[in-house]
Amino acid sequence: MIKKTVNFYFRIPIWVFMILVAGFPILYTINLSFRKFSFALPGYNGQFIGLNNYTRALLDSHFWSSLGVTCVIILFVIPIQLVAGFLIAGLLAKNLRGTKIFSTFIFLPMTIAPIVVGLIGRLLLVDRFGLVSWYLEYIGIDLGSSILGQRIPALASIIILDIWHWTPYMVLLLLAGLQALPVEPYEAIEMEGASKLQTVWYVTLPLLRPILITAVLFRSIDLFRIFDEILVLTGGGPGSSTESVEMFTYKVNFHNWDMGYGASIGVITLIMVLLMSLVALKVTSKET
Repeated sequence: MIKKTVNFYFRIPIWVFMILVAGFPILYTINLSFRKFSFALPGYNGQFIGLNNYTRALLDSHFWSSLGVTCVIILFVIPIQLVAGFLIAGLLAKNLRGTKIFSTFIFLPMTIAPIVVGLIGRLLLVDRFGLVSWYLEYIGIDLGSSILGQRIPALASIIILDIWHWTPYMVLLLLAGLQALPVEPYEAIEMEGASKLQTVWYVTLPLLRPILITAVLFRSIDLFRIFDEILVLTGGGPGSSTESVEMFTYKVNFHNWDMGYGASIGVITLIMVLLMSLVALKVTSKET
């Protein structure tokens, strides 16, 4: 009884911390999403308007366009990072000669701040003076205008940068999973005379399934928040063709100063992420 009481009191600071850090901002944002509020716009004094902000968001083509850009980034980035991460993790798990030096270079991009990654990308891709732009011009490839001034090349640049930046994170998760796999299934399938490809398909991937789902979930949630690289690299342009949900929310809040509408977009995004998490948890719980 005393032990349970002591454990309860030790948990109180953690609960208070979570309420202050996570609970209060979420509740404040939800409350703000039902109001017409702005620090700059006249007449936006925090009056209650019900679901008007949510209706406005669901009918806003810019919101759906930004959501589409985010989904395109996720659909291209996740499969490439998953395959590349699995292959590199498999290589590192073999503990071959020079693995430690190789792993140092592999994990290095993950230590760079996203805003710096955006700056690196901009320096490489800026028109005429960027290294990539200069090289393409040197070998005779004429894109007609700057790489970052066209929708598809600009979006492709964001995708490539994110793949370079966060593939090491996928490698880290999958490497931990590979090193924790039991040896017995491999011994059994080896006795059956299975090839390496069959071993990967019938043993490694099924055993790694919960970790693969977790890795995809974490990266998908992270990509829903992609902002720094886009802000520095394209600013959401040309036009709004590379504007993610997070970038759109930022512009609504801090360019238009429509805080109530911006809060409603944030809540919608939060609901989407929570639904993704629940689906992933349900799938992984079935596996275990």
